[in-house]
Amino acid sequence: MSKTVFLVRHAKAIGREKPIPDFERSLTPKGLLRSREMAEYTLKRGFSPDLMISSPASRACETALAFAGVFGYPEDKIIRENIIYDAIDGREIIGAVTDKSDQYHSLFLFGHNPTISEAAGILSPGFDQSIAKAGLVAVKFSHATWPEIETDGGELLFYWEPKKVLR
Repeated sequence: MSKTVFLVRHAKAIGREKPIPDFERSLTPKGLLRSREMAEYTLKRGFSPDLMISSPASRACETALAFAGVFGYPEDKIIRENIIYDAIDGREIIGAVTDKSDQYHSLFLFGHNPTISEAAGILSPGFDQSIAKAGLVAVKFSHATWPEIETDGGELLFYWEPKKVLR
């Protein structure tokens, strides 16, 4: 059975000028709203997760929690992977996917730029954009196992960004 990876960049967070550690920066009210709207848009088009993985940073977790609420996905089942926050390139993020159980076919991963966009480009050769805040890239693979997604490119199903799909 095929695999699909949904790469979601966290939504708009409070600015870096605030005296808050980067890891603890949370979503703005608009960021939280956009997260919910993008999750609703995704769900209405028939997509939902078998598994959700997030950076443990506040803004990524809050984005994942907003999606989970819309999807009816149990919040305590969201896996938090430090490498998604600490990664220095997109390949490291992909490593957070390739070790997952093959019982999952639809995986949502919540992270940060630039590495989330780099991962999208690696998984879908030809994708060379910077994912917008709260944006979502879906890549489908004909493979039956997660480790195989690293070796062959997948098919870009879509790239949705809030200002283009939420009107």
